[in-house]
Amino acid sequence: MLHKSFWLELVIKAITFRGDIQALRGLAVLLVVFYHLKIPGFYNGFIGVDIFFVISGYLMASIYDSKSPKMFFIKRARRLLPAYWATLILSLLVGFAVLAPPDFLQLKNQILMSMFFIPNFFFWAQNSYFQVTDFNPLLNLWSLGVEFQFYLLVPLLCLMFLKYKWLFNLIFFASFIAGLMVLTISPKTSFFLVPFRLWEFMFGFYTLKYGHKIRTKFQAIYIYFALSIIILI
Repeated sequence: MLHKSFWLELVIKAITFRGDIQALRGLAVLLVVFYHLKIPGFYNGFIGVDIFFVISGYLMASIYDSKSPKMFFIKRARRLLPAYWATLILSLLVGFAVLAPPDFLQLKNQILMSMFFIPNFFFWAQNSYFQVTDFNPLLNLWSLGVEFQFYLLVPLLCLMFLKYKWLFNLIFFASFIAGLMVLTISPKTSFFLVPFRLWEFMFGFYTLKYGHKIRTKFQAIYIYFALSIIILI
């Protein structure tokens, strides 16, 4: 017989399920997939990643408990690492069996950097996310690298958001402005590195605090406006 805590957990999950967030996630996935499939009209589909980062900031700000920062990291690890490590191990085995030595060496380097949760630095060292000359079977892990690095900052960001709002605001605008400036100099730098992506996660914090106040009166306008900002940038 299943323990009653199991059913309680299911009830809590059902109550806290956010259909709007799942819809935005689905939209983000479709945008990225359509971009990689080179479907006409979706040449900017990589903005799906931007949407993911905003959602991640929103969710991490909502689930982080300052009384138990250790549990935050434990739960993140339990949720992400099993599939992450399985992907790396399976990629290594398949690559060893089917790839030519030069390609397998490239794969090993990507796996090595991913083991230290910094695959975004590996791909940043190459020409660009948008070039296709390099063999990058694990290119999709770059965004997880950014996510992992953001998780390390969550306790500090939550502290600033609650007690040092002026500092939080300063970092948000600094990251945003720096991202725009670097974009004109080195697009790959603004694309792959956390300092120039941090404002997107922090935007999720603002959405958590102020979003529900706007949503009660202008739900559709609020959603479309937020998405428009991300798409335009």
